[in-house]
Amino acid sequence: MNMERRSFAACVAQNKIYVVGGLDSNNEVVKSVECYDPQTNKWSIVCETEVELFNHSLVAV
Repeated sequence: MNMERRSFAACVAQNKIYVVGGLDSNNEVVKSVECYDPQTNKWSIVCETEVELFNHSLVAV
């Protein structure tokens, strides 16, 4: 990942891993959404959340 985080949520959609929110090493909320593409073996920041999310759940539908 581009940003160290814990207490985040993750899911798989369209063969990619999405990681949302969490807390950084300073206990600050991370608002970025990152995506891992196994075909390119790279992480990218997709967007930011409008609300602070940590210790939450995530599901792809």
